[in-house]
Amino acid sequence: MAVKHEKMFVDRIRGLSAPGHYIQGPGVLDQLIDFTEFLGDRIVFVLDTFFYKEYTEKLTKMYEGSGNEVTFTEFEGENTESEIARVAKIVTDFKANVIVGIGGGKTLDCSRCVGLPMGIGLITCPTAASTDAPTSSSAIVYKENGEGYLRNALFDKNPHIVLVDSAVIAKAPVRFLASGMGDALATWLECRANEAAATANYVYVTKLGGTRRTQASMAVAKASYELLMAKGRMAMSAARAGLVTPALEDIIEVNTLMSGMGFENTGCAFAHSISHAIYGKVETKVEPMHGEKVAYGCVIQLIMENKPVEEIDELIEFCLDVGLPITLKDLTIDPTDDNIAKIAEASKEPGLWDSEPFYITLDMVIDAIKMADIMVEEHKARRCK
Repeated sequence: MAVKHEKMFVDRIRGLSAPGHYIQGPGVLDQLIDFTEFLGDRIVFVLDTFFYKEYTEKLTKMYEGSGNEVTFTEFEGENTESEIARVAKIVTDFKANVIVGIGGGKTLDCSRCVGLPMGIGLITCPTAASTDAPTSSSAIVYKENGEGYLRNALFDKNPHIVLVDSAVIAKAPVRFLASGMGDALATWLECRANEAAATANYVYVTKLGGTRRTQASMAVAKASYELLMAKGRMAMSAARAGLVTPALEDIIEVNTLMSGMGFENTGCAFAHSISHAIYGKVETKVEPMHGEKVAYGCVIQLIMENKPVEEIDELIEFCLDVGLPITLKDLTIDPTDDNIAKIAEASKEPGLWDSEPFYITLDMVIDAIKMADIMVEEHKARRCK
């Protein structure tokens, strides 16, 4: 959501938002009790379906005899208003003073939508480096009927603690790591677009309407892109082998902390509008992950911005190397004129067109979508020779 202001306001007030503490390393989830004790003694754990049985047993043993009271709930798969209300009732009835989300981005979004408005301690523990959701003060809420994006929930606080167990991340499907890189690719590309457009970021957006980007946040955004290009391929090789290497640790940090701080403190732009447009608006044979759609949006954004072909080529080659789908066919979407028109039309919905420093029309978006497919297919053809 781009926020426009009088330019004088945006120029004069800078702001930066970040989680209270960020802890990353192999085995840190085994020390979770040491971190919840900083925040409270009545804890609700919101657990991803895939980890519910394992972590219920593990955490029950960890907290046994500790003097803490704990309860568990299984996240039901989609961060909707009804799911948020369900978890909030559990937290209220239990009189919890801490909520811990363990799982994927939607599980953590739900935990954030409950914990931050209630003002209780919040710890987010991602089990894959697939999104930048763990660190932020915002969350995506989806429609009840499965038809996609409903709203961006915005809060005035970030999680108190983000706990990232790199040994757990290394065991996750490699597609998740690639998706996180796709999401992180947009951080610098969208940062510079917003800076050129003089839009506000998302810092205290509910009170101030956002602020100007700090030099620190822009440096983080740029460094995230540079680290992806330098270490992303090595990190994928490590993840495929289930190894925790320095390169993998670097990319986990990029995908989680740097991308999270980057988007919140510098703003999203056109690449994310494409991601929102695809979700629920066109039929897919396999639902693409968030970062996969964002990576595809990055290619389209660079084409619309008329960036040098060398830069677009670098992005395309990187995405192909790490296995990111960046054509409509790769995203299991039939590349018909009708589907392309639907995506273009729906891309207006999140309000991110204003984050680009030029006027956008539907025809521009349609042509850029078609051009992205052409360029990527040309790259694939050259690889086959």
